[in-house]
Formats: sequence, structure tokens, C-alpha cells
Amino acid sequence: MNGKKKWILAVIALVVLLTGAAILYQVLQGQGEAGGLADLGGQGQSQTQQSGQSSGTSAQIAESEGETQEEERTEAPDFTVWDKDGNEVKLSELLNGKPTVLNFWASTCPPCQMEMPDFHDVYKELGGEVQFLMIDGIGSLGETEEKGKAYIEEEGYTFPVYFDREMEAVMTYGISSFPTTYFIDAQGYLVAGGIGMLSREYLMQGIDMIT
Repeated sequence: MNGKKKWILAVIALVVLLTGAAILYQVLQGQGEAGGLADLGGQGQSQTQQSGQSSGTSAQIAESEGETQEEERTEAPDFTVWDKDGNEVKLSELLNGKPTVLNFWASTCPPCQMEMPDFHDVYKELGGEVQFLMIDGIGSLGETEEKGKAYIEEEGYTFPVYFDREMEAVMTYGISSFPTTYFIDAQGYLVAGGIGMLSREYLMQGIDMIT
């Protein structure tokens, strides 16, 4: 295969990837404007219904009505990021058959900073039952890896942090607003998600849906 054909195939693959990510994110965003908890994985209705926003949160997580377990489930799209030691890792390798909270953040994002204490507290409380994967969107909102590492160290956070150096994760999930959080079950399927800062209450509702 010559170079031109390889380039064309790469462009087609990228278009398909971005189209899928845009659709996924639009579904989440559209539901998020309604309030509640967004069920993205056909796992049935959320365990509680909320109207409006919780105090202290700008999160917009929504519930889709009438979804059933028979509906098609969406496997969490894979991507490559870097750990704190500079090693490449894939999401599919990190999931390890555990329920997962996947959070997109940046140290330059005030709502991200506001929700992180709750995320860290819940991470410590749940131990190994649920894993947290905190993806730092390098290049978004003026974020750099140096800023992200310095912020995590200053705040004393110990949850796993990964750096999206090439914005592959951000593009794969079509992220256009920080923070954004997805909840992935033990089988690797997207179950729920929310755009904006999550209160502890919303965070626990999402975790309930994957455990």
C-alpha cells in the first residue's frame, strides 16, 4: 500500500472516529440539559430522579426515559494516554474488569478544581471497588503536563492521573467542556455520564449505576 492510500485511510478512520465521538457527546449534552442522571448504556432507568441542580454544582447529568436492558450497549472507546512516569497506556488496559469513573479535567479549569476533593474522598473511601481514571486534557484551556502534575502534587491527590498529550482521549470522546465524567461498568460498557462539575451526590449516583 503506497503512502497516499495509507494517508486516505487514516483520514477516513479519523472522520469515522470523530463522528462517533460527536454523536456520543451530543447525546450526553442533550440529556444533560434536562437534569437527572444520564443512562448511556441501556442499563435501565437511573436509580433516582432529580429536577434542577444540586446546591454547589453546575453539573448537568440527565436521565433518558424508557431505556431497557435489551437496548444495545456501547463499549467505552479506547484511547492512548501517558502515565506520570511517561509510559504509554491504553484505556482498555487500565479498565482491568473493574467499574470505572473516567474523568476529563484540566488544572486551569475552576469547576474541575471544585469537584476534585469529592472525587478524591470517594476514591479513598471505595478503595479497590471502583477505580478512578483522571485524564488531564493537555492542550485544552491552556493546560500543560507540567501544570497538571504540579497541581496534583500541591493538592496531595493520590488517584491515578493520566496525561492526554496528543488529545487522543479528548477527541475520541468528543470532549468540548471540562470537566466531563463517564461511568464505565466492569464489562467495559458506558453506562452513564455528566457534563460539568459533579456534586458528591451525582458522583455516587453514577457509581451506583456501575456497581
